[in-house]
Amino acid sequence: DVVPSDCLSAQLHDKLPSATHLELAFQGTSGVSRGTALSMARRYHNGGTMRIDGQLVSVPLAHEVKMIHFGEQDRLCVSIPWGDVFTAFYTTHIQNIKVFTGISIKTLKSLRLYRKFKSIAKTQVVQWVLQKIIRSKIDGPSAIKRATCLTHLWGKAIDKNNNQSIEAELTTPESYYLTSLTAIEATKRVLKGKCPVGYQTPALAFGKDFVLSFDKVKLQFN
Repeated sequence: DVVPSDCLSAQLHDKLPSATHLELAFQGTSGVSRGTALSMARRYHNGGTMRIDGQLVSVPLAHEVKMIHFGEQDRLCVSIPWGDVFTAFYTTHIQNIKVFTGISIKTLKSLRLYRKFKSIAKTQVVQWVLQKIIRSKIDGPSAIKRATCLTHLWGKAIDKNNNQSIEAELTTPESYYLTSLTAIEATKRVLKGKCPVGYQTPALAFGKDFVLSFDKVKLQFN
């Protein structure tokens, strides 16, 4: 779900409409669901994706690593092929977009090792093994985690032509829980005719403040 990150992108673009580059990142504490893990396993061998000069460009898995400040701490983050490299472009028209997520050193090393064996990783046998492991090991997040955990998002819009930038942090309820809320609310608004016709991103359809209409969502510009 890209509702929080799409609204964050729109907020940053509103503050710096001349931005040429956009960087987004997120960090959750509840873990991934079985479905998310299965989807990741199926496409790891495809590598990553960034938007460069308006075009979607394939890059190696874990192509870029950086430290990003979430809340009260800095966190190691790695670039990932997230949906915002597509949606944020239509929301903001910013030509260069990267998305990152928090990661441990151990997982980063695993991703880079995986990258060396991507031709093997996409075979049916390896995919079968990976999916079997995931189905047996992952069944969360639990109801308690969905009710209590938070997700932290960070964004930075950069105007490299004028050497300007702006950063913001967005804190939301746990991501899977928030997705259920935003999906229901979006459906209600569509059925009531309260959004434009045709393809829309969340922020284009419902405005940059859409995610702020939900409880326990906080936006802070740095």
